[in-house]
Amino acid sequence: MIQNPEMIIEKDFVSPVTEEQIQMNGIDLRVESVQSIEGVVSIFKDSKQLPNYINIKSEVNLNKGKIWKLEPGKAYLLQIAETIKIPEGMCAMVWMRSTFNRSGIPIFACVFDSGYEGKPTFTAYPTIPLYLEKGTRVAQIVYFNADTAKMYVGQYQGEGIKKE
Repeated sequence: MIQNPEMIIEKDFVSPVTEEQIQMNGIDLRVESVQSIEGVVSIFKDSKQLPNYINIKSEVNLNKGKIWKLEPGKAYLLQIAETIKIPEGMCAMVWMRSTFNRSGIPIFACVFDSGYEGKPTFTAYPTIPLYLEKGTRVAQIVYFNADTAKMYVGQYQGEGIKKE
């Protein structure tokens, strides 16, 4: 069963959130930073070598703020502004906003398991040039009930959260 987004916000499972981000069944997530994905990847049964993540320099537009230009045919990592928490008994899925789908700019994410907490990253593959402003709503997270087998403790736990 899909969880009511207002209840998700009330329980502080997604924050910070503005009224504009609350949708009928989910919560829109905004882009905080962009990195290009470059290099070689090796993924084996019991080891992996991830690619290089290179910060994209943004242009500053006096009317808009920070804007990144994403080139077609390249992969980009989108760091999300919101911190998400997935409690025991729930999982979450993320889908791109329909404007990106209709514009030929697929954005992919994954299942977020019970126990995950962090500022997730998604991958964008523009097929045409894309100018993307910091704070743009790029995807929607939807929480579901889940019969949790175990809690997430993987390498991405706490990603994007600054340690004090």
